[in-house]
Amino acid sequence: KNKLIDHWRRKKPLPLDESIEIVDDRKSVEKMTEEAIERERIYKAIGTLKPLMRSIVTLRFIEGYSAKQTAEALDISESNVRVLQHRALKKLKGKLS
Repeated sequence: KNKLIDHWRRKKPLPLDESIEIVDDRKSVEKMTEEAIERERIYKAIGTLKPLMRSIVTLRFIEGYSAKQTAEALDISESNVRVLQHRALKKLKGKLS
């Protein structure tokens, strides 16, 4: 027991560098609530799109597919994916504005 006490007594505490800034990365409850509301608003807007446009937006932006992968999954051309994606985003922008 005494050896342990002696060990901790001899061990000098490290000085704290006062230039270190501690950042709290946790989100506040208000911020998390705002994000959840915004996410719900976006999902509702996506739900109003035509099924093919909804699939393209979901695959491209939620699932992270490339235009080529989306085209293969939906059995349409890559250029058609890009055109429908552009139209879908334009509609979403109008609904979310």
